[in-house]
Amino acid sequence: MISISELFLLLINCILNGSGENIKDLCISSEMIRIPYVAVTEDEKLPKFDNAYWYAVPYFESYDAKLEVLIKDGKVLQSGVEIVYNKDRLEVANLDFNEINNIALKYYGNSIKNELEGFVSFSFSDKNTVFYILKGETNGYPIIVFRAVNKKYWQ
Repeated sequence: MISISELFLLLINCILNGSGENIKDLCISSEMIRIPYVAVTEDEKLPKFDNAYWYAVPYFESYDAKLEVLIKDGKVLQSGVEIVYNKDRLEVANLDFNEINNIALKYYGNSIKNELEGFVSFSFSDKNTVFYILKGETNGYPIIVFRAVNKKYWQ
């Protein structure tokens, strides 16, 4: 099984060094399985991208977990993980959220906190990347999302 810290490093490495040609080498682990990408309405809020990939993430406490990689102009636009936990795993989701927040704080330094409609998020950035984490519930399932984005495409 992959750990939260391994997922964080995978996302950062993917954004900094990934391309459309080396996704398998830099952006996913051998345990992940490619699944069909399905466009969602939130995609309309993103910069236009050329290709999108989803991979199932084998994560111990999850009901469903997937990694997303979006490609634009041959470079990684965004890479992120969404973990939906079993309904009785809220405490585990909170622990994971705190772990990823602490890892990101050590990597980036300061963060900005936002709260909206039952969700809490923290965002971080440096000269090349933006990283954010989000925690909440959807249909009674605890969920955390964390993404790294290529700052070049978000300016």
